[in-house]
Amino acid sequence: MRPSATTIARGGACALILPWLLFTVGMMAGSEDPSAENPSNGNQDDGSLSQPPREMVDPRAMIEKADEFLEAGKSTEASELYRKALFVRPTEKKALNGWQKIQKARAADFAAQAVAAFEEDPRRGHSLLQQATKFYAKDPTVKKLIREHKYQEFRGLWLTKTAIAEFKEKREEIEKRRKQGINVSLEMAVIYQGSFRFFTDVDTRLARSTLDQMTASVESHWRIYREVMRPFELDTVSDLDVVLFQKRADYMSAAGIAGSAGVYYPSRGAGYFFGEGGWNFSTMLHEMTHQLNDKLMWGGARGEAWFEEGIAEYFGSGQLSQGGKRIQVGRVDASRLKDFQTAVRTNDGRGVIPLDQFVRMPRAQLSGQFYAQAWALAHYLMEIHPYGRAILFDYIEGHRSRRGKAISEVLTEYGIPFGTFETQFIEYYRTGGTSN
Repeated sequence: MRPSATTIARGGACALILPWLLFTVGMMAGSEDPSAENPSNGNQDDGSLSQPPREMVDPRAMIEKADEFLEAGKSTEASELYRKALFVRPTEKKALNGWQKIQKARAADFAAQAVAAFEEDPRRGHSLLQQATKFYAKDPTVKKLIREHKYQEFRGLWLTKTAIAEFKEKREEIEKRRKQGINVSLEMAVIYQGSFRFFTDVDTRLARSTLDQMTASVESHWRIYREVMRPFELDTVSDLDVVLFQKRADYMSAAGIAGSAGVYYPSRGAGYFFGEGGWNFSTMLHEMTHQLNDKLMWGGARGEAWFEEGIAEYFGSGQLSQGGKRIQVGRVDASRLKDFQTAVRTNDGRGVIPLDQFVRMPRAQLSGQFYAQAWALAHYLMEIHPYGRAILFDYIEGHRSRRGKAISEVLTEYGIPFGTFETQFIEYYRTGGTSN
């Protein structure tokens, strides 16, 4: 949960311009390659950073190694390196092409198995075909099977016409059960849009433009999250539930979290928000990031609080425009920056939570300082540290596969003493990001 704006002020100006990598829906700007030849990504290597093996931090070396793996028939190892290179450098076409080559091969393999299975076990054939569509729906054999078995794209998934008809026939019953599960009135309207289900008591006749802005903002957030996190194979997601109340009191009755402007419940798989007094879009972006993090880590181990809240703050700081149809992330959050710099610069930095303690916290503290530090760390790794994105990829990938390690352990693998990392992290913000 993110404290409301009334609890933690998010205002304040910032005269400092920090380097950031700007992501825009539909177009992603590239960043410098943190390689041995050019080890800077908004920061200069002052000699205190040891040099990890190139294939750990340099996208070009990752791709070279991935090509070797692919040549040797080790597609799993190749896929991980292509994906890592793409996360470190989002515009790296060679990484994207290599990864897609593997995806296409997997789709073709599932499709071939589906062709054989349909003759003896149609149910298994449908299961294999659905797996194939998740990898590459445009494969010739996949497209042929889609036509033969009358598949259609429905809410982000490829399903048979029969399955879609059955869902529509049982929609009322399904919606009733879901409303009971998320603790809302059975009278709530349900709006289907893309991968989302919006449950709302807002009068659609009187507040259509407001609802349109909310739904557009949620969908823009999902698109940019998918764009940034694409290397973690988060392409197909459905049943993302959002509850929109008009009145705060009704929100409180269902969500039960005092002093909040919005909340995501992992146990319910739904985000809750209210419009009375104006929709809090930054809180909505923050909380819906938690929902997508759940999808990202599906079947794996949840990250520590610094990751959960830091990444949520990273996306929560996004700037919406064009009525919610466009969003930019990776920007500096002036309010969080001001709060964290204040903590760093006063009383010899005693306001900062010691990093070894901070990164081990299983739950967030409902304080402005915690959220400011979480944003600062996530932003530092995503946009500033020369190896930050590589480090973060290994952290996330480990947790997704249940072999997760603490961030301190990942840093050790890169030859970076935790104390050195903490000193550089604090110094970067203490000096305003201008000291290299």
